[in-house]
This record gives sequence, structure tokens and C-alpha cells, in this order.
Amino acid sequence: MRSIFYMCLVVFTFHLSSAQVIITEIMYNPPEPGMDTLEYLEFYNNSNEPVDMTGWTFTEGLNYTFPEFVLAAESYITICVRESAFRSVFGDDIPVFEWTSRALVNGGELLEVADADGNTVISVDYKSGANGWYTEADGNGASLELCNFAGNPNDKESWRPSENPLGVIINERELFGTPGAENSVECSVEPDHIIEVGSFFFDPEVLTIQQGETVRWINTGGNHNVNGSRDIYPDNPVSFSSGNPSSEAWTYDFLFSVPGEYTYRCDPHAAQMVGMIIVEGEEEPELPLYSIGALRSIDADGVGDSVGVECAIIGIAHGINIRPEGSGIQFTLIDTDGDGIGLFNPVNDFGYNVTEGDELRVEGTVEQFRGLLQMNVSGLEVLSEGNELMTPLVVTELGENTENRLVTIENVSVVDPSDWTNSPGGFTVRISNASDEFEMRIPRNAEVFNEAPSESFNITGIGGQFSATAPPFLDGYQILPRYSADFDFIVSTLEHIQIEMSYYPNPASDLIFLESEQEFERVDVYDMSGKLLVHELVTERQVQLNISSLNPGQYIMTVFTKQGFDNVKIQVIK
Repeated sequence: MRSIFYMCLVVFTFHLSSAQVIITEIMYNPPEPGMDTLEYLEFYNNSNEPVDMTGWTFTEGLNYTFPEFVLAAESYITICVRESAFRSVFGDDIPVFEWTSRALVNGGELLEVADADGNTVISVDYKSGANGWYTEADGNGASLELCNFAGNPNDKESWRPSENPLGVIINERELFGTPGAENSVECSVEPDHIIEVGSFFFDPEVLTIQQGETVRWINTGGNHNVNGSRDIYPDNPVSFSSGNPSSEAWTYDFLFSVPGEYTYRCDPHAAQMVGMIIVEGEEEPELPLYSIGALRSIDADGVGDSVGVECAIIGIAHGINIRPEGSGIQFTLIDTDGDGIGLFNPVNDFGYNVTEGDELRVEGTVEQFRGLLQMNVSGLEVLSEGNELMTPLVVTELGENTENRLVTIENVSVVDPSDWTNSPGGFTVRISNASDEFEMRIPRNAEVFNEAPSESFNITGIGGQFSATAPPFLDGYQILPRYSADFDFIVSTLEHIQIEMSYYPNPASDLIFLESEQEFERVDVYDMSGKLLVHELVTERQVQLNISSLNPGQYIMTVFTKQGFDNVKIQVIK
């Protein structure tokens, strides 16, 4: 049994980190009557190197992609809902862009930004005063300002309402904020322990602390760093690192929230400078075990009756991890009764590589995002592996009954192929059968096709929901395929003919080349049980088919032209 019970991880960054852009100010609810026109977000380059933000895009929250733009070291850039309104109040001297659409949610929301390669580089989950944060920012004039750059941006204690009066009165309330300038508040956190770093030593070399305490390393001289990465020390419960070595007078803070023994080193002096942190923790009381079905009930507005319940559940992992690599988990757990719930943590993956068929025991708190019932995971344990997945439920409509369940919709086709955008953050397309239209969400990390299928298919996937930001949650139902095998293409009425063609090499390992006097329209590859594994739409007489994802063995390759189709047997070797 693999046990990987970890508490939620909070990673503290530091002033000497590699190039790092952070959100440092949020004006989510200005004191305007009616529609808010003064909402803004402030970004800060918290490093001594310029950062190219070209192509950075929001994957959660707003709709906006940065144009060609480089943010200078220790500089600000602000984005706003309406540039003309922003400049009329805050002036023309502040660098600002106008985001594309949507607004900041007054009750709080998750904001995530990915770089041009699709890697999540910023993640902030802010809250309103009604949810335990600061009422001064709830339409009472103040923005939220980040007061601890080395803190967890999802933690209330890392933020404060702005204390900088702007002399602008709106709706009888004065505006407070610092867009494009240094923040007006501070809330630095003193560490629980200090380790001095010097020429060939960590002092103390071995330190015993309690779970939840912070350690600060202070460089007193020499070219050093702190590297406790699991790439170097795989037995460390979690990774921590101060980045590249430096001879500057740097400090680095890390909050140890997971008990265990941590080994770390200075990279330039790895033979002489090795330290250890021993984190002692108390056992948490065991949470009550609930069936997933008991958590699924909702009220008349679609709000879950179990929201806020802290408990444990057991089920089988279904689907893929749709979080970007290295930034938490997001997948579905379905029990033997077919009841499912989403699992989510925006930061911690608990050392778990999401694998369909794993039986998991999961602990966390039930919450709801855009109507989708999910558990914010605080720990998980793999009980067994290789379990059978649920048989998909064939449905003709999407609703609460299909949410977080494995379902199939039969005989559908893509309504508008231009919806198939291949956006790295995922995208939504409309599909339709003879009578109804549905939303099909292609999540990030789903290995599907490069272009929209042109023929009809049966589609299998996880039932989802993306409704309004506030109740009622009674719309926005979706189906989310996991991989290309979830598309079961319906056999056309074309006849089986003998196509004059050549295909080589056979056996093959990575590529097969096809040539014919007739123009190919499609090439599919099935395993010997009839499961579709490769699907390529083509309009050429010469085709290069990539089969590198296939395991060694025999397969059936089906080739389509306008005149008909033909089957040939191929062998894959490695």
C-alpha cells in the first residue's frame, strides 16, 4: 500500500528567486453604483531581471492574453476592466492594459495565469469580507494589497486593505489604492527559526522544528543556495529551493507544513554543505467516512447541501489530471455505485500521479465551483491499483444527474469546427445529435485530436458543470472527454474496397508512410479488440502517420478515401 497523506502545502518564495511576476493588488469591488468600471489587477516583477510576458493568458478568472510585452525588473503593469474609466480616475501616467471580457467576482475567485508555453505561473485565490477576508474591499473603497511578497497569496494574512487615500470620492466612499506603485501596507512575518549560511557551513546543520513553523536561511557570505528539491533528495516529503546560487546578502523563508525529515544542500559546495530539517507533527484526528452519494444532494438552486463538510471518501480515480504539471490536482473520484465528485487542490499534488483505476481514500472539505461539486483535498492515500472503471451511463441530456459521472452521448457531431481552437488552457465546442445540442469541454492535458472530427461519433466523458458565479447553479452542464479513445466514430456507409496503396515500414516504431493515387480522407488505427487509438483527418495522397504512442504489438489500420475504406494489419516495434 502506498501511503501519501500530506497536509496542504504552502510554499514561501523569497526575494532572490528567479524571474517572478506576482499579483500585488486587486480592486475587485470599487464603490460604484451599478456596473463596476474601475476594477483592476496589478502585476509586479519581483526580480532583478526583465520578464517577457508575451502570450501569458488567464486560464482561470478573466479573459485576457497579454500582447507583446516585457515587464522590466522591479516594475509594475496594471490591467483593468475599462481603460478610459481607469485613466479618468487614476491618471494617464500608469502603464495599463484593458482585459478582454468578464469581471472580477465580488465574492472572490481563483485567478490563474499561464505563460506562453501553458505553464501556470501565477495563482491567487482571493476572498471577500463575507468569506472571512476584509470588508474594506467589499465596495467600501479599498483595494486588496499584497503585504507579504514571501507569503502564500491564497492566505488572508498575506493581504491587507489599502491604506493609501486617493482623494477621489465615489458613492460617498473614498478610493484607497496604489495602482502601478509601491503598496501602502506591510505585514512581514518573522521566522520561527534562523539558519546562517556561510563558507562551507549551515548553522545549525541539523534543526528540529514543529509542523507549521517557518525557517529562514540568511546568507552571511559566499556564493550559496539552499536546495532541498525532491529531484536531488527523493525521500523529502516535499521540495523546497532558494533557486540559483548567489553571493548577495539573501534570505529565504520556507514554511514546513508536512512532517518528516528533509535533507538539503548548497549546490556549489555539495560535498561540504549538507543540512537537515526534522519536522515533528501531531497526528490529526481521523475524519468521518462518507459515501460519495451522501454528498451529492442539492437544494432548489443547485447549491450542494454538503458544502463545508470535512470528511473522508473512498472511490476509483477516473479521468486525467487537468491541472498544469506541478500545480496541484484536478480529477474525478467515482465509487462502486457510480456516484462521483471532483477532487481539487490548486497547489499540492501530494506526490500522486493521477492514474485511472487507482482506489483512493481522500480527505478534504466539500466545496462548489460554478455549480460543480468538488472536494478541496487535504490528503490522499492509494488503497489499491488496477481496478475496473465504471461502465459509462448512456444519456440523452446533461444535468445534475450526469455531473461527476462517466457518461456517453450517442451519435453526435461537432456543430462548428472553428470552435476547435486547441487552446492550451482547454476549450469548449458544441456538439449535436438529431434533436439536442450539448457543450463538450476539451480540458487541458486531454490527449485528443488536432482538429475537429468531421464525422459522427459516440462520445464518452466525465459530466461537468460551469455555471454562473453565484446561485442558482442550474445550467452550464458539460461532458469532458479524457483522451482520443473516448471518441467512438460511427462506421460510415462507405464500402470495403481494396485501395491501391503502399505503406512502409511494417513493422514500424514511430512513423508509417502511406502513398496512393487516390486522395486519403482519414486514417484510423485500432487495437485487436477494436478500440480506436489513432485518428488522423487528411486530404493528401501521401501521409505520414505518427504511431509513436502505441505499445509494441499488432494493430488494424483503416484507410478511408472518397470511394471506400480498406483494412490492413500493421505491427509496432520499439
